[in-house]
Amino acid sequence: LAWTLWAIGSLAILALSARLTRDRSRRLRIDRDLRESEQQLSLALRGADLGLWDLDVASGQLTVNQRWMSMLGMDPNGPKPTLGQWRELIHPQDADKLEPLRQSFASSGSDHDFDTELRMRHRDGHLVWILAKGVVVDRADDGLALRVVGTQMDITSRKLAEEALQTTVRRFQTVLSNLYGGILLVSPDGQ
Repeated sequence: LAWTLWAIGSLAILALSARLTRDRSRRLRIDRDLRESEQQLSLALRGADLGLWDLDVASGQLTVNQRWMSMLGMDPNGPKPTLGQWRELIHPQDADKLEPLRQSFASSGSDHDFDTELRMRHRDGHLVWILAKGVVVDRADDGLALRVVGTQMDITSRKLAEEALQTTVRRFQTVLSNLYGGILLVSPDGQ
């Protein structure tokens, strides 16, 4: 009886040990896959020069990556901004662009992606154009957004180039208008 109990106990210990080993191997594989995914995401964000943000809507807690911070001149290793601090950085004329986004967070049927261009104040005082994109990734049972995740890209150079192009087009139109207007004023007999 003792030998039988010892054999059954030994088998139970071996089976438990084998299961623990399989579970540990599976957990290690999952951890490795997670690290690889995190590394791929980090490399993709760095390659695309994107800042990453994650907003817990209920608490207003904003989690951002280092690139997000550096775009606005903040210390990448410093304290992370709150939602209120983020709002304070937005140019007052662009604050109205946030209202449709806030409404889409409150609407239970709109899990569509959003994007908007905002001017934000850099730490040294100049304005930075930001393209913010995001999506509601978690909603409460009543449909209200719980979590919104997205990226931001510094598009200042693009916006400055657009403004320069528009200025050039306006000048060209003025020159053409003056030239065309002058041609119309010339009579057929040259007067």
